Amino acid sequence: MKGRYPQAEVIAIDIGNYPVDEYDRPVNFGVEFRPGVDFLTDDWGFENGTFDFIHAGLLCGSVSDWHNFVGKVTRLWSS
Repeated sequence: MKGRYPQAEVIAIDIGNYPVDEYDRPVNFGVEFRPGVDFLTDDWGFENGTFDFIHAGLLCGSVSDWHNFVGKVTRLWSS
């Protein structure tokens, strides 16, 4: 995504709490990684309407309350 839209700010959120190796991606990739976010909490650390695009993948076993999760994603999305 960053390669196609070089002016975009890309933020990657993951439920895993693991160190991100800065050398595993190109130097100017421009991605901010935020590991260890709990998708079930109310605060993900972002204001409502922050994002223009949200991709959520491979969450089948990670989200126990889909109604709550979709509500949070909808609030963060600046439609």
